[in-house]
Amino acid sequence: MWGFRLYYRDGMFCIFEEIESGNMLYKITIENHWKALGFLIFITLAILVFYLVKFNVINSNSFIQNGLIIYYLINFLPVLYLHNEYYYNNKGITIEIDSYAGKFNKIVRTEKTGKVETYGLDDLNKIEIYMPPNLYNGRSVRYMPFEDYHYARIYTNSGKEIIITCLMVRNVEDAIKKITGVPIERKIRLFASIEIENNWKIN
Repeated sequence: MWGFRLYYRDGMFCIFEEIESGNMLYKITIENHWKALGFLIFITLAILVFYLVKFNVINSNSFIQNGLIIYYLINFLPVLYLHNEYYYNNKGITIEIDSYAGKFNKIVRTEKTGKVETYGLDDLNKIEIYMPPNLYNGRSVRYMPFEDYHYARIYTNSGKEIIITCLMVRNVEDAIKKITGVPIERKIRLFASIEIENNWKIN
């Protein structure tokens, strides 16, 4: 972050340009919960309004009613799974990305217990960002609510992995770009699950 400071010297006012630290703190917030669930909430309300306006609640066509229920479950269950999975991986964790003048300095990972881990540039191996096709291609349009879910996996040289999900920061890729000097690989995943990816790597 760049800043300017006004000061007085030799009978005149001068503007001094100074460089400030660009530390960013990431953790699960209520706002990010709502943003992640926003598309699902919209679909829920849309289906409810459509159902109430178009059909009699009591005497509605069972075929249409069942179709709406199935459609909703197709949207709801994947979001429920990913949301709980991301929450479990980031619960009680705070991640600070410390940079100065656009240059990465360190990552500080703090757990709820008070345990602190610090990683500098030499401690990091690579970063992988897992995202659905719409985010990978830079499109804002999505068709399913789970297409908002994405995360990054930061590999350290010690074998420790740091997970940053969209429940910590809405645009994970923008946050990760602050970690300069570390290779970043973008990966397409229609369903960006942390645990499914872990199982694939084991097998």
